[in-house]
Amino acid sequence: VVSIGTLSEDKYNPIADSYLRLAGSATSSGSIVSTEWTQVGSSVTGAFISGSDMRATGVVQLDALTAGVTYTFMLTAKDTFGESSYSTVEVVMNEAPSSGGLSITPSHGYVFETDFTFLAENW
Repeated sequence: VVSIGTLSEDKYNPIADSYLRLAGSATSSGSIVSTEWTQVGSSVTGAFISGSDMRATGVVQLDALTAGVTYTFMLTAKDTFGESSYSTVEVVMNEAPSSGGLSITPSHGYVFETDFTFLAENW
């Protein structure tokens, strides 16, 4: 049986030096001889920190992923009987902000004297 823990967020941002820990586990009536994380359905490369794709817990570099895309990661385990099992998890990448507007009134004023109003529309 292969299982993957619940993700901590609904969506992730593809920012530099940010990582996502995919916590998986595998059990069998025999011994587990191998585990492997793969990315399913797209051609992204370099998503896993080197070596973590061959462990039950994989570490993904978020800046290797594209904003607005949903990725499927699969953990496969094999046991001493030659049987294999897998589980998948979806990682949703947050989209960049869409167009919107910010207006400030009045357009001129004095610090600590003028009351400014900020209006953010269509965000």
